[in-house]
Amino acid sequence: MELRAYEDARHASADFSSQPSSNRVLGPEPYVVLPVPDDDGVRGGPRYVGLLRGAERVVLLDASLREKSRAEGPALASALVVTHTGDILSAGEGSALVSRHRIVDGRLEPRGTLDLAAGDRRRTIRALGSHPSGTLYALDEAGDALVVAPASGDPPFAVRVPSGPIRIVVTPHSVVVASLLAHALAVFHVDDGGLPRGEPTVVRHDGPFWSVAAEERAGVLYVAAGGVEDHALDRTGGSFAYIDSYVYLYRINEAEATRLAAIDVGDEGVVTPKALAFTKGGLGLRVVGYGAPRGVDLIWPGSADVPDFTAAPKVSTFRVPPGISSMVAVDDDTSVYADPLLDAWIRSSREGLHVEAAGGELRGLPRTEASRLGEALFFTSLMSPWAKSEGPLSRFTCETCHFEGGVDGRTHHTGRGDVVATTKPLTGLFNNAPHFTRALDKNMTGMVHAEFRVASQNTGHSPWFSLDDALAEGALGPEPKDDRGRGFVDVLVGGRDKVDGSPKGLRRGLMEFLMDFSPRPNPAVLGRDRFDLVESEGARVFEERCSSCHAPRLVANDASTVVPFEDWEPFVFGSSAELTAGTIVWARDGYEKTGVEPYVHADGARPSSLRRIARVRPYFTNGSAASLDDVLSRARIDGGRFWHDASGAPPGAELEALGPDEQIALRAFLDLL
Repeated sequence: MELRAYEDARHASADFSSQPSSNRVLGPEPYVVLPVPDDDGVRGGPRYVGLLRGAERVVLLDASLREKSRAEGPALASALVVTHTGDILSAGEGSALVSRHRIVDGRLEPRGTLDLAAGDRRRTIRALGSHPSGTLYALDEAGDALVVAPASGDPPFAVRVPSGPIRIVVTPHSVVVASLLAHALAVFHVDDGGLPRGEPTVVRHDGPFWSVAAEERAGVLYVAAGGVEDHALDRTGGSFAYIDSYVYLYRINEAEATRLAAIDVGDEGVVTPKALAFTKGGLGLRVVGYGAPRGVDLIWPGSADVPDFTAAPKVSTFRVPPGISSMVAVDDDTSVYADPLLDAWIRSSREGLHVEAAGGELRGLPRTEASRLGEALFFTSLMSPWAKSEGPLSRFTCETCHFEGGVDGRTHHTGRGDVVATTKPLTGLFNNAPHFTRALDKNMTGMVHAEFRVASQNTGHSPWFSLDDALAEGALGPEPKDDRGRGFVDVLVGGRDKVDGSPKGLRRGLMEFLMDFSPRPNPAVLGRDRFDLVESEGARVFEERCSSCHAPRLVANDASTVVPFEDWEPFVFGSSAELTAGTIVWARDGYEKTGVEPYVHADGARPSSLRRIARVRPYFTNGSAASLDDVLSRARIDGGRFWHDASGAPPGAELEALGPDEQIALRAFLDLL
C-alpha cells in the first residue's frame, strides 16, 4: 500500500490545470546528429551539428563533441538536415517554417527561413531531406504528406504518403519515406532535379518501421529498415510475442521491392533499432538500438558495386549505452551518436566510449533521479532484462509498441477470444485512470505492477527484482563504461547510489516518470489564444453530442474536475499565466456501448482520451476508422444516444447522421485537443 499512498498524495498535491508538457521536463534531448563540411576556414578535425529536441536549439559540436555554438531552434524541434551546399536546415512539429543557418567563423549564423505551409495552416514538419540538386523535402506526419520544395524556386507541393511518416532518406535517384502508422516504406523515384516520377514503390509490413537507410550501388537502390518483427502481435501466451527487433534489407527497382534479408537483431541483444548506417563502402550495415546497450555490425560478401546481400552476413556486436536515436558512422570503427535518454552526445571507437553532456544549462524543469530511472525502465529492456528471442518470445520495451510514448498503428488480438484492441498512448496516464479501454487498472500503482508482471512473463524470472540483479544479468549484462569509468546508470542519474533499486523503488521510479510523461504540446494551438468561428461552432457541437462520454475533465475519474463550457477556450489554448494548453483529458471513467464491436469488456469500452487525437490512429478499439473524417462520417444519433458504429445499434432505431457543417466544425475542434 506504500506505492498507492504515494500515488494518492501526488494526485492530491498536483495542479492538473498547469501540468507542464513532457518536452519541458525530460531535458535537452539530443535527437539528431549530422556531420558538417569543414569549409569555413576553421580547422580542428571533423565537426557535427545536432538538434536538441527538448531545448529547441541547434548546436555546433567540435571533434570532441563539445558545444561550440548554439542557435535558436524551431518550435517542437524534430528535423535537421545539412544540404550539399553546407546549409543547416532545421524544422519542427510547431509549424511549417524551416530555419536556415550557415557556419561562419566557427559559429552558427542565421540565414532566414523557408515556409513550406503552401496554404495549409495545419502543416508541420517531422523530418527533412535534401537532394543534391537543392530540392528540399519535408514530412508532415499528421497530414500524411511528403512536401517537396523544388530547387527551381517553384512553390512547394505535397505528395500523399502512407500514414504517419517519420523518417526520410535521400539518394541521387530516390526518396525513401518510412511511415510508422501504416507500417510501410514508400520509395519515390526522382529525376535529376529531385522531383518525384510517378507513384512510389511501397513496401508493406505487419508492424512499424523505426529507422531507414539507403544506398545506390551500380544503379541499384538498396534500402535497410529497422523495425519490429514482420508478424502479428500475439498475446495468447500471456506476454507479448513476435515483437522482436529486426533489420530488413530490400532491393528496389521502378516497379517492385524484393526483400533480400530479414535479420533478428533482437537475438543479438539489439532492441528498438532507431539508428542505421551503411558502412564498408555499402557492404556493411551498422545497427544501434535505443532499448539496450548493444549495437551490431553486419557485413556481406561481394564488392561495393556488386554486394551479395543474399548471403548470410558476418555479425559482430559491440557495446554502446542505450538511448541512441541518431548516428554518424564516421568510419568502419567509429560512430558518433545522439542519445536523448542520457541527454548526451557519444563517440564510440576502438579506444572506448566518450560521453559528453548535452545542452549545458538547458536542462529543463526540475526532475527526480527516480523519474530518470523510470524513463530507462520505460524505454529500455531494464524492466525485463531476462527476455529471450527464442521462437515467439521477444526482447522488447514499452516503446516497441508505443513509439516515443505514442502509438504504432497496430490493431492486435488481445488473446481473449475474438477481442481486438488498438494501441493507446502511454503519455498523460497520471490523470487518465482507470487505464486503457478495458479500464481494469483502476490506478497507476496497479497498472505498474501489471506491466512488470507481463514484462517478465515466460522468462523464468520473478518480476520482483532489484536493480543490481537487472544490470548483472540478461539483456543489459555488464555495463559499457565511458572514458571516465561511468556506466549508463551513473550517467543517467549521477550514480547508482542515488536511486532506490529495490523492487518497490523500481516501481516508484516508473510511476514518477509516467507522472512526468505528459503529452507534448499540440502544434495547432501554438501562438493562438482563441477559437475561430468554425472551431467555436465545433466546440458547441461537441458539448451537445460528445461531452457526456468524452468529458471535459482535468482528472478522468473525478467528476468534480469538469471544466465549464465557457472556460474551454483558455484551457485549450493555455491563454492565461495559470494554465497549460491542452490539459483537459476529454475522457471519463465508466463504460459505454457505442456499436464498436467486439466489445473489450462485457459493459462496452471506457471512453478514450481525446488529447492529441489527430495523431492517435487508427480509431476505435477495433481499428476500423482510419481517420477523424471517417469517425465523423460514421457517427449516428438515436434520440439522445450516440453511436460510433451504426451496425451495433438496435434494429429499427431512427439514426441521424451528423450534418456536413457539423462534421467540418467538429473536425476543426478535435484538431485542437
